[in-house]
Parts: sequence; structure tokens; C-alpha cells
Amino acid sequence: MKKFYLLLTFSLNFFAFCRAQLINKGDWLIGGNATFKHSSSTIYQYLPPQAYKYVDNSWLISPGVGYFFCNRLSAGISVVIDLAGEKMRGSPTYSNTYVGVSPFARYYFLKPNSKINILADAEYGWLQNRYRSFLPGSNSSTSTLTQHLYSMAGGPCLFINPHIALEALLAYTHLKETGKYNSDAIQLKLGFRLHIGK
Repeated sequence: MKKFYLLLTFSLNFFAFCRAQLINKGDWLIGGNATFKHSSSTIYQYLPPQAYKYVDNSWLISPGVGYFFCNRLSAGISVVIDLAGEKMRGSPTYSNTYVGVSPFARYYFLKPNSKINILADAEYGWLQNRYRSFLPGSNSSTSTLTQHLYSMAGGPCLFINPHIALEALLAYTHLKETGKYNSDAIQLKLGFRLHIGK
């Protein structure tokens, strides 16, 4: 009798695991991704001769919600929070705090009959950047800037079960501040999504 219950439990779990992914019209998508960036560089000054080492760290977290308007195609909105800072010779020189909203659209290329799918994601973000500088020998200053974020990403997602997916997306990101600052980056975005059916 124990063997029967064990076999029944295994069979039910196996079929629940192999059910189709929830990427059909009317399903919901909740979750987000996180990105960490670390870089260091050395800048040489010739008069007087000195070398300055800069270290940059940045955390970007983007939780959001989406809706499947048709099979395999969803659209939604994310909240973007990016905390960045730079140190020169061990002392902070600036900090950035980005907060904004980012509409997105994503498309799943494969049919929902396996654990792995491939997706493409596009988003546009409107961000407010609170910039604070701590330059040596001067007072700190604070300013607020408006920036625009454009991103295209793609990669695999692994459905642990029909409701939970893990993502690893390679993204090209362009950050633009009107007339002053442009930045391009290639990023690896690691994400977690909860898929909720009708």
C-alpha cells in the first residue's frame, strides 16, 4: 500500500511539473530582475604626476507586473530603483539614486510545452536621478536630473514549475540625459517571475 501511495504522489508531482507554462492570454506576470555592476579604473594626471583609482558600484532592482494580452506576448510596468556610487582613493566622490517607472513588453518564442523558453524584452524608462557629489576640498552638492532609459534584452528562462520562472537575460541599455550625458552598457540581468493563471 505504501508503494502505491508513493507512486501516486510521484505521478501527481511529475504531471504538475510538466504542465504547460502560464504564458497564454489572460495570464499575469509578477516579479522582476536585479543587476549588479562593479568596475574600477585608473586615471593619470600629468601635472603634477599622480594616478587616481576610481571604483564604481551599482545595484539596479526592477520589480514589475505584466499581463498577457495574447498568447506568449505580455506588456506591463516596472518600478526602477538604481543605487550607484563611486570612490576615489577610498573616499566617496559621488552617489546616484535613480527612481522611475518603466513600461515593458516581452515575447516568448517557444510554445508552452517544456521547461525552457526563449524570450525578448524591450523597455523604456523615465527616471529621476538624485546626484550628490563629494569632491575633495569643496562642499558637497546635490542636484536632480531627469533621464531616459532604453533597453533591449533576450535570453533563456527556466520554468521550475508552471508558475515560477528564473531568467538570465543579456541586455543592451542606453541611458540618456537630454543634452548632457549618454551611457551605453551590456548587462546580465538575473530575474525571477511568478506566472499566475486565469
